[in-house]
Amino acid sequence: MRDLLLDVERLVRSIDDDVDRSVRTRSGPVTKDGLTSGFVHFVEKSKPAWLVVADGRTQDVIHQLIVVVRHKGFVAFCCSSAAHQDDIARAIRAQDNSVPQIAALAPVAPSLLNAAFVKGRTRTLWLSGLHRRTSLKPDAKVLSGLNLVDALSPLGDQSYAFSAVRCQLDLGTPTRPTIGITPRKSRIWAGPSNSWASFHTQVSSVLFALARADGAGEREPAPLPILAIPAVDVTQVAGAYEMLLLPPEMHADSQQLDDAATVLLERWSKDARFTVTATTSANFTARVELDDSDIGDLDFSVGVSGDGRAEIDVAASRVNGPALSEAAKLCRRPGWLTVYYDSGHTLVDGALFQMRYRDIPFNGWNWQSFANYDVHREKPLGGPKGKTVDFHRIGSAKSLFCWVHKHWGNRAVPGAPAWLTCDDGANEVADFVHFRQLQNGPPVLTLIHVKGSHSVSANRALSTTAFEVVVSQALKNLRALDRQNLLELLERGSSKATKLFAWAGGKREPDRTALLNALRNCGEDYAREVVIVQPSALKSVYVRKVQPGATYYRKRQLDALLSSAHAECMALGAGFTVVSDDR
Repeated sequence: MRDLLLDVERLVRSIDDDVDRSVRTRSGPVTKDGLTSGFVHFVEKSKPAWLVVADGRTQDVIHQLIVVVRHKGFVAFCCSSAAHQDDIARAIRAQDNSVPQIAALAPVAPSLLNAAFVKGRTRTLWLSGLHRRTSLKPDAKVLSGLNLVDALSPLGDQSYAFSAVRCQLDLGTPTRPTIGITPRKSRIWAGPSNSWASFHTQVSSVLFALARADGAGEREPAPLPILAIPAVDVTQVAGAYEMLLLPPEMHADSQQLDDAATVLLERWSKDARFTVTATTSANFTARVELDDSDIGDLDFSVGVSGDGRAEIDVAASRVNGPALSEAAKLCRRPGWLTVYYDSGHTLVDGALFQMRYRDIPFNGWNWQSFANYDVHREKPLGGPKGKTVDFHRIGSAKSLFCWVHKHWGNRAVPGAPAWLTCDDGANEVADFVHFRQLQNGPPVLTLIHVKGSHSVSANRALSTTAFEVVVSQALKNLRALDRQNLLELLERGSSKATKLFAWAGGKREPDRTALLNALRNCGEDYAREVVIVQPSALKSVYVRKVQPGATYYRKRQLDALLSSAHAECMALGAGFTVVSDDR
């Protein structure tokens, strides 16, 4: 560790720029609670950015700190400036012989970081688009929420890869910290510490978790399965046709960039244009223009390291202005560069990805028993010949409406009332509307759509068409998830004979007045969900692994249909569940 601290000091002294650096203190190593640590404190003096000509008297003075912590085979460098994080990372990747202890290290593999930290509640995601650029879809986006795994669109978000993520997870500490991870940069951040003890706790929890995951052999290349994963076969990459630099606000570590780097990246991402003029396999040449002036050509050589990181070499082949060297310096940072290829690949966030639609299984099934019910019959029948729809028999016959009444009509518990109403008929909101209060948490509004099975056979095949009509009905009525729209629609149909059927806590009500009053009084803080009851699909058939054939392609079509509906509901903040036969 002592030699590693000396290397940090050598690296600080060797940085070639216009900043005067002097080391004030090198302390350590000290071992405590399984961690060995030390630090280097140094001072940087430089000309302020606003000063045109240095006068030798006016200077910015910044005290910088690099803390080095080791646990077993892992070393963490904690830097007060992101620029020095990059200096250390470059020395490691270049295996710089002038700092042999640093050069002997290797970046932690992204798959290990994913396994150790990309779990728990996903609170923030930085996404970069792999799709061809279009005004219809963002190039990049930043998402924030309670748990974004549930918010990703199974169809629309397949064309994005995540560059960074913040997760709230259990690291064995008194609280559940929110940890930020940039896997392809081997970078972790956990917020500022207000004391050395707090810092020690943060770093130890991170390094211990990393060591545990590594000791257990855990690796996770795709922690968020909906999103794209890197492609490591660079021989398949060809035909670069567009490139750009992402602006600083789209980088997870933008707040850690110093002012000079932020200004530089802001300028080149907004005012520069890169035009691909020649391409050979993954390599290409780009003409560079800044403020509409041609400043030269850059040659890009692109490769992939063993751990999936992109390796980029940039050289000037035609110089037509001094700013070209600045462009080359920026483009050598793979995490700032985006390149689109005709082969369907995209270089983004320091890795190569291949844009390809993948079939994502629908995960919103709720498999239930329909024993003693007629799975093909939606509504109860009565009358002299037993062929007339009789809503009075809801709850006492064997139709699917009766099944819904059994499962939703009695959901009330003491202190948490629930209401159910049938809205079947012309201009219906849904076959049933259910609203329940919870003892803890906001109330829940559920729109329930029912469709009879296409077959009663115990060996029936999957059928996409059996779901198409009921899914269409559900999507057509999504506007009813809004409380005001729902009240208007339910009030309008309250006088119709088929819509007088309502229950409170499982007991028949004379009308739906109690439900309407509950909706009026609940406010806007309520959860929303859409449920489809269609027992057409058999669990045993759906989960069975089959080779390409009729069942295989039907399952893919059904997944696509239901995933698309799920995405529509998600866009309105609603859950989406399909209830089918558990046999």
